Amino acid sequence: MFVRDDSDVEYVWNLREVNRQGLTVSLTTQLRALQRASDRPVAREAFLMLRNSFRPEPVRLDIDIPTVHVRDLVELAVALDREQYPQHSPVAIRVPIGNLDAVVKSAGLVVRVEDDRGIPVATLIDRQQVFDALQTLELTPSFNTGSLRVGNYRVVAEVRDALGGLVAEAAEAFEVVAGSGDGPNLIASVATDRPVYLVGSTAEIIASVANPSANAGFVDLSVSERLVANSGAIVFEASLPLANLEPASQAQLRFDAPLTGLASGFYDVIQEVRSTTGVVLDSRSTRLEVRSIAGTAALSGSLDAQPVHVRRGQPLTLTSVLRNRSDLPLAGVESVLRVFVPGSDVPLAEWLQPLNLAAGQAIESMQSFDTSGHAPRDYLAVLSGRIDGQEAVLAQQAFWIDVLAFSGELDATPNDVVQGEAVRLLGAISNIGTLAATGAGVGLSIEDASTGAPLREWPMSADIAVGGRFEIDQVVATEALPIGRYRARLTIDVEGEIRPLAQTEFTVRNIRIAGTFVANPHQVERGGQVDLLGTVSNSGNLGIDPLPLRIEVHRVDTQAVLLRLDESIGLAEQGTFAMRRQVDTTAFAPGQYQGVFSAFFADAWQELARADFEVTRS
Repeated sequence: MFVRDDSDVEYVWNLREVNRQGLTVSLTTQLRALQRASDRPVAREAFLMLRNSFRPEPVRLDIDIPTVHVRDLVELAVALDREQYPQHSPVAIRVPIGNLDAVVKSAGLVVRVEDDRGIPVATLIDRQQVFDALQTLELTPSFNTGSLRVGNYRVVAEVRDALGGLVAEAAEAFEVVAGSGDGPNLIASVATDRPVYLVGSTAEIIASVANPSANAGFVDLSVSERLVANSGAIVFEASLPLANLEPASQAQLRFDAPLTGLASGFYDVIQEVRSTTGVVLDSRSTRLEVRSIAGTAALSGSLDAQPVHVRRGQPLTLTSVLRNRSDLPLAGVESVLRVFVPGSDVPLAEWLQPLNLAAGQAIESMQSFDTSGHAPRDYLAVLSGRIDGQEAVLAQQAFWIDVLAFSGELDATPNDVVQGEAVRLLGAISNIGTLAATGAGVGLSIEDASTGAPLREWPMSADIAVGGRFEIDQVVATEALPIGRYRARLTIDVEGEIRPLAQTEFTVRNIRIAGTFVANPHQVERGGQVDLLGTVSNSGNLGIDPLPLRIEVHRVDTQAVLLRLDESIGLAEQGTFAMRRQVDTTAFAPGQYQGVFSAFFADAWQELARADFEVTRS
């Protein structure tokens, strides 16, 4: 025995003494990777190499190699008592199972019924099954054809391992036939929507086809209708396919037969239902009458308005068709086309056209209606026919004149702020017209309320449906805005025209504190009086209360504070206040002095003004 590089095992016997009785050799091998239901040779090759003194080279004789058949994990079969079953019939199923090995086996067992496409229609057994050593058993799951459709089915039994791999399978086919065993049935009928028609009208032929079979259907049927005159001439013929007629179902097909140009009299409607091979499965008939017409009753008409929704100022095209439905010519016909406001008898426009119509003839006319100056609303176009003074309405068509119209609202919250606080502009535009706005240019801007000078602008684009609303929420920072009164405007661009919709005002407030300071006299002998006058003003539009004020006297050379005088006031917008103090200089050494006038606001002492004075020796 030799093991090759490819892991195959080679057995070699050196037989030197072989006589007539022959010699038997044997070996034990292991076949790997077997697959169920396959046939496998036990060896790749087998041969004899004969050597003797009569031939210089050896002689090779190939030996037939036996094959083995790989059977299932267990023996499995399916048997039925019949090949065909009617609807609602029991099916006797037997599933014999045998374990021919002396070991216990366990696997998943499934028994199901599936149709000819392999789609399961019923699962009869689905469980883990233990097969004892050398055990044989027979399962008899119950099944009834019930309302299964006519067709081919099969019972499938499978045994699968723990990984779902198929290790044994058996199947048996059967057929479900119609309940009576005679195949599907067909019942048909034919009717018309009316018994009597006028020449030039259209008869509707209604074909009804029913399949009362419980579980057998039809495919690829065709239904044909013929309209036959008393002379036998076919004046109308049509056919429609009926691809599928399910069991216990019915189908209805409709045919429109034009009666233009037909003579008065009775006509037979003949219906045939044919199979896919052309065999007539059912034939039915009915009868209708065609009568001649005269006067305005012989007229029919149609009317169309384009566009149905038209923008005011744009033209509207009205297309009318007047038709002679009779089998006789009509002379002296007058076509009358009018436009009304619904509910009014007074026409906004009227067009009259005299016509002569041959039998079955139709004449088309086009008129243009000027929509300028008409209110946006619905309108009604009416087509009438007039013969010998008798007038009949033949067709009507509604249309609408539309406009772009908007309303707006705008509010500033709050409308009175201290400089630095934010103002929120809340606005909305509503489409109160009859046309939707697409990509409309919306403008929100701020201007000086006193001068009208523009300061800021926010351009936007909006799609606003009819009855829709476009909302705006813009926050305005006021740090960079001077104090004052401002106006916010909301506008919209309508076909190049900027239309104002709403406006609101708000005020930005703050204090503006300034001051002056005077020391009088500028030179005083020691012990004399100096009059210190500080004047503070608020030129802003916001009052301040309290406003602390202070007068300090500094010696110029040392910057020492010799005197501090404080006062607290309330100062209204555009207000002014004078703080005056008399200062005795007795305690002042001769030299240069400076008075400083300050106010406390914006969280700090702010210097407003200074004034110098001199104290001399007495």
